[in-house]
Amino acid sequence: MKSKIFIVVLAVTVFSCRKGQFAPEHYQGGIVINSSQLSTTTLEIRLDGASKGDSLPVGGRMQKTFDFDGPAIKDGIRKHIQVFKAGTDQLVTDTSIVLYKGQRPAFRVIYNDDLGLGGFISNTGVPQDSVRIRIIYHDHTAAKKFTSLKWGLYQFKNDDPYYDDANNVKEIFILNENKFSADINVPVLQMDNSSPTNLFARIKDPSTGDFLNWLPGIGVFDTGWIQTFGQVNGGTYWFVSFNVVDNDGVEDGSGVDYYALEYTYLQL
Repeated sequence: MKSKIFIVVLAVTVFSCRKGQFAPEHYQGGIVINSSQLSTTTLEIRLDGASKGDSLPVGGRMQKTFDFDGPAIKDGIRKHIQVFKAGTDQLVTDTSIVLYKGQRPAFRVIYNDDLGLGGFISNTGVPQDSVRIRIIYHDHTAAKKFTSLKWGLYQFKNDDPYYDDANNVKEIFILNENKFSADINVPVLQMDNSSPTNLFARIKDPSTGDFLNWLPGIGVFDTGWIQTFGQVNGGTYWFVSFNVVDNDGVEDGSGVDYYALEYTYLQL
C-alpha cells in the first residue's frame, strides 16, 4: 500500500514539472481602511459601485486583498471606494485609486455626528517641526449673532496687544459657524527656535467691523494651544472645536460685551 502511494505522488510530481510548462504568474495587492476612534457610528465600505459592502465598526479595521493577472500585472486595477453610514445610503466620502501589484495602501476615515466631521483623514505630509490643525466654531452666546467671524491666529506675547504679528504664525481667515476651516500648519516652535508655540486669537465680527473682547483692554483670546511638556508632537493632525460664549463674570460699566473661548482638541 505504501509503494502505491509513493508511485502516485511521483507521477504527479513529474507531470507538474514537465519541461516548458510553468504555473501562470500570480500577484496580489490590497487596501486597508481604519475607522477613527472618534467616529460615532459604524460605517459601511462599498467597492466599485456595489449596493452592499463590509461593516467597519468604530475604531475598527477592514482589509481587502485582490488578485492581479493578465494586463493588471502591469497596468494595475482601478478601485472605487465608497464610505456610507451603515444601514443607510448616506454617503460619507469616496475616492478612486489605481492599485498596483504588491501595494497595500492604508486609509483612515472618520464620521462624527457631534463634531460634524466626516471623510478621509491623514497626517501624511505634516512636517515634524509643525502640526496641522482644522478649526470649527459654534456660537453659544445668548444673542446668537455670530454666524460668521474673522479669525486671526498669532503667537502670544507678554505685553499689550498680547499678540505678536511679527512672529512665525499669522493666519487670517473668515469662517462661517459650524463650518471647517482649511487645514493650517502651525510651527511647533516660535521664531527663536526654542520657545513653544502659544496661539492667541483675534476675532472680529464682520457685520460690524468690531473686534470681540475677552477682558477690558484685552482684545485677544487664549486658544488653549500650548505646545509644551510633550502634550503636542510635531507631525500630527488635530481637530480644534471652539465655543464662543458670553464672559458674564466681567462687568466694568462700559456697556462693552465680553466673550470667552471654550476649546476642545482632538488628535485625528
